[in-house]
Formats: sequence, structure tokens, C-alpha cells
Amino acid sequence: MGRDFYKILGISKGATDDEIKKAYRKMAVKWHPDKNKSPEAEEKFKDIAMAYEVLKDKKKRDIYDQFGESGLNGQGGGGGGTSGHQYHSANIDPHEIFNMFFGSNDFGFGGNDFGSNANFSSNFSSSSSNGFNGFPGSSFGFGGPGFGESSGFSSARTQNGFNTGASKQSKGQVEKLEVDLNLTLEELYVGVTKRRKISRKRRQPNGSYVNKENILTIDVKKGWKEGTKITFNGEGDEREGYSAGDVIFVLKEKKHSQYRREGNDLVFSCEVSLYEALTGGQLCIPLLNGVNYTYNYPALSSSSNRLKISGLGMPISKSPTQKGDLYVKFEVLLPSHLSTDQKELLNDVMQ
Repeated sequence: MGRDFYKILGISKGATDDEIKKAYRKMAVKWHPDKNKSPEAEEKFKDIAMAYEVLKDKKKRDIYDQFGESGLNGQGGGGGGTSGHQYHSANIDPHEIFNMFFGSNDFGFGGNDFGSNANFSSNFSSSSSNGFNGFPGSSFGFGGPGFGESSGFSSARTQNGFNTGASKQSKGQVEKLEVDLNLTLEELYVGVTKRRKISRKRRQPNGSYVNKENILTIDVKKGWKEGTKITFNGEGDEREGYSAGDVIFVLKEKKHSQYRREGNDLVFSCEVSLYEALTGGQLCIPLLNGVNYTYNYPALSSSSNRLKISGLGMPISKSPTQKGDLYVKFEVLLPSHLSTDQKELLNDVMQ
């Protein structure tokens, strides 16, 4: 029987042409040797190309379904029925298939170029629902051939993973578009799923283009930082002679009233009276996950108005069971004047 091409692409035997293309796009990017440095990447990349080359072709797919991989090479059990459609896997160039699929032989792989988008393909998914009403401000309309930008889209565009800041077009592919995804610190702390409705032009069998809506699902992981990019390959406009453009969501952190993020650490600001600063006290700190934390703090000094609580900072995205630290920053409220009794109390405390 040979290799299971359906399993290689991660699809069912009844997969549609569109599902086969999406599966190849995802797997080929994941296992491209210039991105994936594992020892088996080259072989897997070749298998993925072979699977796509067979399953996208109806005649080859029919032969494969009936006789397996050996049937494609004229060795199946169906007599001479496969001789007219022999398939020589040794002649397949996976890189050529990759370049033909994406419409360019300069896809941004190689050296450190690929690293410009850390979430290039592994952290995205898409779904659609006729009953989905969208979210306020979350419907992005893609324009005509030039991708007219609508509300929420950044004017900066990217080419091969680099922010060009201009409306440049990569060879063979409609330019990529970036859109800000604004999130609260609470959402970045616990992780969240966001859905955004997009409208993009899609080519019809008669050659015309119509607007088609789709819902993109963005799974934001705990601890992701501002600037993280989530790319949806081929979810932008289609255009004659070009591959569909990509949609890239860029995480932006909303300003918080009490917290400030410093890498994986958090800084919580609070006000205390002069008396509390000099004698110590107790705080109820509302953590970003909705839990209240009771903190007994000691008397402060001029050099200790910022105290550390270990392990209560932001989750670390690459190791979500670990967290940074929480720093409590005290703002001492000084009275405009002191009574005689207050001055005596202050003197007692400072002795």
C-alpha cells in the first residue's frame, strides 16, 4: 500500500480540494527545512509534497485510492489499468511544488528571516458560521485589487515577514495586511479566544470576484506579549494571477489603571497614608485572574517603596506553569499639615 498520503496531510479520505490545499499549506510551512531544523524535516517535507501532488489530481487520487502508492508507479494489482498514469515519486521536487503553490521562490525562508514572525503558522485556526453576528468593531472589509484598508487595519504592510511600511507587493502573492488586536492585561494573563469577521474577495468559476465573509478564530495563549503576530495564510483578497494575501493580527496591550507590565513581571501601584507607610499594614490586591490576594507589608523606608512578591507576575508563554514576579509600588500620601498629636506619633514611630 505504501505511504498514507491522507494521514501525512492530516485529512480524511473524503477531503475536498480546498481542504487538501489548506492542509498542504499548513504542513508545508511547518516542515519546511529552512524553518524546521529537526533531522526528519527534509523527509517529511518531501512526503507532504508527494501527498499533495497526488491528492490534488483527480486521476492520480482515484488510482491511489484503488491501488495505493504502488499503483501510481504501475505496480498495482489492477492489471495494466494504471500504466497510462504512472507517477514517479523520485522525480518530485518538493521545493518546486512549494514555490509553485505559494507563487514565489522567495517566501521569506532562510537564515534568520523566517524568525520575524514567531507565530507564522502553528498558532492559528479558522472557522465560519452563518449565524455569527460578529463583534463591535470587528468586521474588516478588504477592498479591491489594492486591498483598500478599512477601520482597524494598520497602514503598514508586510512582505516576506518584514514590515515594509509601504504598499509593496510580493512576487506572485497579494500583499499582506496587518491589523491590531487590542487586549487587556487580564486577557493576556488568563488567555482568551477572539473571533473576527473578515470580508474578502473570492474568485468565482465565471472569473468574477465577490465578497465572501469568514470568521477567523484567534487563540491567544497565556503570557503572550505585545507585538506577537498571528498569521492566517491565504485569508486575504484573491486577485487574478496572484495567490491570496495573508491576514496578520498584531497583539497590542491596553493600558491598565493599576498594573504595568515589565516583561514577565507586573507592577501594581497603590496609595497608602503616611502612617501606614511608617507602621506597615495590609493590602487586598486584585490579581488579574479575578482573585483577591491579601498582602501584609512591613514598614516602608525611602529605599523600600517597591516590594516583590515572587511568582505572582505574568505567565511565561513558553512555560505557562511558571510566572514572573509581582512588584507592589507604594505611593505615600503626605498630609498637607500635621496636628500636634500626629507630630508626636510620627516622632514615636521614627525613634
